Amino acid sequence: MAQGDALDARERPPGFIKNVYKFYQKLSKDALTSDAGILDLSLGLSPGNCNTVKKVDNLSRPTVYAACCHLQGVIGLASNLLEADAEVYEAKDIPDPMATETTTWESLGKSKLSSINNSIPSKWRISSIPSIEEQRDVTGPFIQNFLSKEEVDITETDAVGIVEKTSTGKWTAEEVATAFCHRGSLAHQLTNCLHETFFDAAIEDAKRLDKYYAQHKAPIGPLHGLPVSLKDQFHVKGVETTMGYVGWIGTFMGKKGTGKEKVFESEMVKELRALGAILYCKTSVPHTLMAGETVNNIIGYTTNPKNRNLTCGGSSGGEGALISLRGSPVGFGQQPWLHDPLVHEIPWRDDQEKQILDIIDNGELAFGIMEHDGVIQPHPPVQKAMDMAAKTLKKLGHHVIEWKPPSHQRGTDILMKVWMGDGGADIHGAVGISGEPLAAQVADIYGTGPTEQANASKIAAVNIAKREYQKEYMEYWNSTVNLTGTGRPVDALIMPLAPFAAARPNKYKYLGYSGIINTLDYTSCIVPVTNVDKRLDVVDKNFKPFNEQDKEIAADYDPEIYDGAHVAVQLVGRRLQEEKVLALAEHLGDALKVIELDK
Repeated sequence: MAQGDALDARERPPGFIKNVYKFYQKLSKDALTSDAGILDLSLGLSPGNCNTVKKVDNLSRPTVYAACCHLQGVIGLASNLLEADAEVYEAKDIPDPMATETTTWESLGKSKLSSINNSIPSKWRISSIPSIEEQRDVTGPFIQNFLSKEEVDITETDAVGIVEKTSTGKWTAEEVATAFCHRGSLAHQLTNCLHETFFDAAIEDAKRLDKYYAQHKAPIGPLHGLPVSLKDQFHVKGVETTMGYVGWIGTFMGKKGTGKEKVFESEMVKELRALGAILYCKTSVPHTLMAGETVNNIIGYTTNPKNRNLTCGGSSGGEGALISLRGSPVGFGQQPWLHDPLVHEIPWRDDQEKQILDIIDNGELAFGIMEHDGVIQPHPPVQKAMDMAAKTLKKLGHHVIEWKPPSHQRGTDILMKVWMGDGGADIHGAVGISGEPLAAQVADIYGTGPTEQANASKIAAVNIAKREYQKEYMEYWNSTVNLTGTGRPVDALIMPLAPFAAARPNKYKYLGYSGIINTLDYTSCIVPVTNVDKRLDVVDKNFKPFNEQDKEIAADYDPEIYDGAHVAVQLVGRRLQEEKVLALAEHLGDALKVIELDK
């Protein structure tokens, strides 16, 4: 439409009108006195049902609409449009804006995605991203092609090695930060793994660290010059925290005008800075954080860098993808206990680690092996990984027993009641800010709208059931002292993390293997074992499903699609046994690496 043309009242795009009027019903006329205020209102609203579009006191509907159009970059509204009379419209006369190709939440999401992608310096952009068919595995040699030898050396050094060099002046913090910013930007272009980048700020922070080292000939802290990526649930000054929600764009956790937008920092962020870490990006998460796949209406889908046919997992999928591509040496997802009342005040216990290391060196360990949970059977590659882990432990001289615990189905059912305690009100409220739909992976659990919330009696009953289940499981674990031959109950449990090596998009349909660890509040560590080999990991023609869901999940396995994917198992310890579990995971992992190298 050319500048100066007028629109008939009923030709004006209805989405803005409907949004502005719905806001006006809740707020005073003063809230609509500026273009900026009108835009903030129109963008922040979820297009919902509106029985009647009411007349705005002294502000005509065309005036409100024209302001929104102006701030949206829409031109062509003539001055005579502003003189049109305000009218009263019935909701039935206004088409549902969600039915149009471009809706408010879609526009916001696309704009935010463009902002993320445009934050990557042009010199680091990949001119042509290969399709999955052309290059399913973008780790190792593929991503190295875009880096200098020095950058490869830096980014493929582990966190301990990096700090050793930056703390002694062998590497500058600036060159390390720049290398990881570069590789991180490549990782995002290949997998969609970042929500925020702040490379310039990171490099400036690195320069300050280098200046400090030059003056004092000592590091500023134990993490001096170590690049650290953060899951997008931490607040970092200068950038947003959306946690995958479109409605959180331009806000502080969905709220506007708090004074915290882009200036508030999480305690973990402050601690990391004080220790000398360099923060440079925030990684993708599924909106709600309640999915085994990383997907949201901003960045879309984050893929598995080892096999881009598959998911990277969730909710820390962006971290997983970035670290797999060596775009980060380490990522964090927890607060320090002095600033988070939910974190246990337990420092690293050297005595606990030494105790288990002494047994590894001089004695025998015992492990429970749970090949399946009686609900869903693992795909062939996962079965292979479980078998490899059990045989490796036996070869190391350890005892292995079959794990027959209380029903995992019962434990998972309890967990689902915990998750659904509020009927999904929090989650649906968060997506309702913008009107965006829930990702299918989340809607499978929470539906398309909130349901009845549990009352105090029901919540108490769930807590009692959880506590009783935890007690029953604990006593079963204790009872294995009679089976291990070591005079102790099993030291740890080996079980699948999921029935698949990694899920195909929109097919992470069973959370039981990981969810049960939440129910029990146990400690778990993932141990890489092998890779899918389509020649060996064929479909089991004799497979007999336990139930319909088992049949459905088994049918999702295709050796051609899965070929090359990483396969892992989880090593599970009791509550608060992090030192022990990490030591055991390293012990098993090192032995498995030797087996892989011998192939």
